Amino acid sequence: MASKRNRHLRAVEGNADEFRAAANALADRLVWAKMLGMTHAGKRDVYGVLGYDELITAKQYRDRYARGGIAGRVIDALAKAAWRGDGDLFEDEDPEVETPFEKDWDALNEQHDVWSTLCRAHIQASLASFSVILIGAVGRLDTPLPKGKPGAVLYVKPFGGGIVNPQQPRASTASGAVDADVIVDKWDEDSESPRFGKPLTYLLKRTNFITPGEDRPVHWTRMVHVPAIGFLDDDIYGPPGLEDVWNYLIDLDKVVGGGAEAFWLRANQGTHLNVDKKMTFANAGDREAELARLAEQADKYAHQQTRMLRTTGVDVKALGSDVADFKNPMDALVTLIAGTKGIPKRILTGSEMGQLASEQDRDNWNDQVKDCRKGYALPTVLRPFVNRLIEYGYLTKPKQWEPMWPDEEAMSEPEKMAAAKGMAETNDHGSIIFTSAEIREYVGYEPLSDEDIADELKVREAVTAADKEDVTPDAPDAEDILDEENDPEAEVDTEEEQIDKIAAALKHGGTVNITVVKE
Repeated sequence: MASKRNRHLRAVEGNADEFRAAANALADRLVWAKMLGMTHAGKRDVYGVLGYDELITAKQYRDRYARGGIAGRVIDALAKAAWRGDGDLFEDEDPEVETPFEKDWDALNEQHDVWSTLCRAHIQASLASFSVILIGAVGRLDTPLPKGKPGAVLYVKPFGGGIVNPQQPRASTASGAVDADVIVDKWDEDSESPRFGKPLTYLLKRTNFITPGEDRPVHWTRMVHVPAIGFLDDDIYGPPGLEDVWNYLIDLDKVVGGGAEAFWLRANQGTHLNVDKKMTFANAGDREAELARLAEQADKYAHQQTRMLRTTGVDVKALGSDVADFKNPMDALVTLIAGTKGIPKRILTGSEMGQLASEQDRDNWNDQVKDCRKGYALPTVLRPFVNRLIEYGYLTKPKQWEPMWPDEEAMSEPEKMAAAKGMAETNDHGSIIFTSAEIREYVGYEPLSDEDIADELKVREAVTAADKEDVTPDAPDAEDILDEENDPEAEVDTEEEQIDKIAAALKHGGTVNITVVKE
């Protein structure tokens, strides 16, 4: 099945002429797509009855992402968590050593905001079936990437791609290439080539980047191909990130939009104007004029141009209000979306760090972020991009390199204190399990210096000695102060000595009574 799919994709995107010819086969794709949602031996069209799309284009995915609310969160949550902060690359583990490779990477990242760009490529791939990262360098785009030197990269730009494949039910709902920013133009069909079955050239189609209406071919060496996460059949195409929750998103529109409209209609159900039949007017024209005037007042009242109704012989009665509660069906759909995407519900609907999420939810989410970094972000996005720049000389070749990801398990201050307390209490059972330096490092603080530790030990020894002697320094009180003031021979402490006494009293649990005397 995979080979059949690949053959079809090559046929659809073989080159520009073949692609344009394939656009004429839209009717065939729609016929195939129509088979989606058919049950009871084709007698019941579930998709048609429920209003689900049978063929979804790249533009629909982008529009839903831009305006669909939670749809944007579905796409952004994992990608932004994986690329959060500003990651780094290192060749030497010694933080005091900066190798030429590390220096080149820092300069590249600072100049082109590479880390953020890779995150955007991740998101764009999830909105279609793949994305590409265009490496800007001298020369025509349809020529191979020339050899360069550090600092010679002109720009780094992501583009979203798309496919059309009506041969499989799942693939038939993938984004349409007609709406994509970039498509595959030609494939490597040489079975003895190391790039067999991979793109040779792409076509850029984004009109705000090139001349409107022009498809510009780009050589594969200038592109880093990023398939959507979850790809199975090959490493070219992956499933769009909104594909598996598309029907739930449509249902959510029905519930939220319909519920909001019902709330609006039922919260203000209108006003009943009962005109007394016994009212008489001088002539029939007066009655018609009065009714017209009353209708005009009612219209202004309905549109909040006035909040008063002046009537004669008319009984005005509010029809009441009733609130439409759509919380439960909405919550059920959000739960289905969260479960389908594997995102803890509170993290999906809460802040990006999941501040309201339970500890178990956060642990599960952190595991998913780690898996995404190790299984997708690094091997599929970051490593191909960095290795391409190294291969062509735009980064100094290192002995080896590894990424330094931002900490996805950053703790809040209360969590830090609880962790430090738990580690310290572990040491209270007679064995030193954690050193003070390890505890401070775990919760994100710098280890204490030798001088700090020596001062702390002196303080602890003094406190311990005072506890053993059961001596608590007497705190000065008002009577002592008065006695000293009345005794002309009493020695008066200097200001520094007074401060030391007060500090000693407070340090050992004493109290200080201060009397302010106004002259």
